[in-house]
Amino acid sequence: MFTDQQDGLPGFDHKDGPWVPLATVTEWYAITERAVQLWHGKGYFKKDHRGMYHLPTVVRGVYEAQLNLINKKKGPEGLVINELELRKKRASTEKEELELEEMKGKLLNAEKVKSAAFEKARRGRGAVENLPNRLTALLAAEQDEWKIREMLNTEIKAVLGSLAQDELRTKETGGE
Repeated sequence: MFTDQQDGLPGFDHKDGPWVPLATVTEWYAITERAVQLWHGKGYFKKDHRGMYHLPTVVRGVYEAQLNLINKKKGPEGLVINELELRKKRASTEKEELELEEMKGKLLNAEKVKSAAFEKARRGRGAVENLPNRLTALLAAEQDEWKIREMLNTEIKAVLGSLAQDELRTKETGGE
């Protein structure tokens, strides 16, 4: 039935070959009736008034339709890109974007942030826990409630100020 190749498509001896029903087309090519109807609507197949499909145009139409589907999945270089390659490209692009954001200073490493936060909290806890050791003798000797409150406020502010100074030094040096 095929005589030559034209643009990669088979040629036909009998331009007015046999006509087949929709069920035969779907059975032979393992495609749904809906696909046949869509492809007919796009001009891939000829159909007569009885609903019969022209076999030579069905063969050519299935070939063209499948070729078009394959071409839709081709990348810019003309190579077929499978799903795995697409995922790799997306992951690589996302990684590069994250690295760029990190270099710009808009993104921080979560582990470094957690470590720095833990270290700052540990120092703050240590400074607060050390308050009783530093204040016990001073407060025991004092009778005036106002002076005791003032001493506590002064020491607490000193501890908080020290933590804030550590924070400023960290930002100035660019460390954590």
